Amino acid sequence: MAGTALYAAPEQLAAILGLIPEVPLSQKMDTYCFAATLLVALVGERRFPGAKARTRSDVADSHEVRAATPLAEGTLPELMGEPRRLLEDRLRRWMALHAEDRPTMSEVAEQLDVLLEHERELEREEEALHARQRGQIFRLRVGAAALLVAAAGLVGFGLWKRETLRLASELESARAIGAESFDKLDLCVASHTIARREANLCAVELGGEKRAHEDTLAALSEQGDVCAAAAGQVTELRAAMRLAEKQHEDDLAAADRLSRSERERVIAEFGVERERLAAANATCDTELDTIRADRDACEVERASCLAAQQDPYGPGRPPATIVPQPVTTSAPTSSPADPLPPNTSSPTSPPPPELPLGPTTSPLGLGELPAPTPATIP
Repeated sequence: MAGTALYAAPEQLAAILGLIPEVPLSQKMDTYCFAATLLVALVGERRFPGAKARTRSDVADSHEVRAATPLAEGTLPELMGEPRRLLEDRLRRWMALHAEDRPTMSEVAEQLDVLLEHERELEREEEALHARQRGQIFRLRVGAAALLVAAAGLVGFGLWKRETLRLASELESARAIGAESFDKLDLCVASHTIARREANLCAVELGGEKRAHEDTLAALSEQGDVCAAAAGQVTELRAAMRLAEKQHEDDLAAADRLSRSERERVIAEFGVERERLAAANATCDTELDTIRADRDACEVERASCLAAQQDPYGPGRPPATIVPQPVTTSAPTSSPADPLPPNTSSPTSPPPPELPLGPTTSPLGLGELPAPTPATIP
């Protein structure tokens, strides 16, 4: 049983740490590891639950956080609504604490299309926007057609009315002519006045209808400009979104390259430092061996010194009285093997003046020796 602790399933990590005797291998472990790797790829290593874990309890807490809220607040801000809910629900199931609650890898492969739900939602929104625009354009066209039909009807009605007025005017003219025959000039004048008044009214009505038609055409033109501006804004927003996405991808690639180079540099520095420490450790071991050898030599020399102090003349010889000799600057005539000069004084000669006894120097060059006890030299 092996695995990386940050991505391993709870039962896999428990088996690695020896907390449970054995765990049967299952593809449910692969489901958890795959989901954890996918979550790191989506939110980044810094926002991955458990990235700062240092102890077993921290890792166990991170397992519970992943099973409850794999997408922390603030992660994937562009993913909202139903796509975010579906993705979070899939991640909860894939990283469940108990293996029996997780799907198999074949089921995960079928459920991976949830990663495309965000793009599908954007496509659906864009399609809905296009549908609304098409509906508005269709309604505008229908309204324009209705206005054109109404205007045509009004124009036809005006022409029909003009024709009627013309016929009435001709009738009145005929009546006027007939009235002239019967000396009815008043009727002719009244008929002409009425015809002129009706013609003026018709011209006024026709002018009002013409102005209304022109206003309707202007309103339709303005609405068309508004629709075109809205379509242009949508195109600009889409281009800006694509540019921002490209910039984000470039930034991520640059950050990844920088992290890789920094990691390689740190690894190289660590290797150099490890070699230097190994060389220093070898030097220290050599010096320590030398110091231990010197210490052993010193112990042997110290033991020799102690033995010389306790019995400077060898075993089996009686103690002797050490008579201090006057200090001279000439070289000693005795052999190096004899630590004391021979006693050449005669029994009858007066003894030399005694000097105070004090610490003497070891003839073997071992430092100062303690003052000897007065004794008689045979």
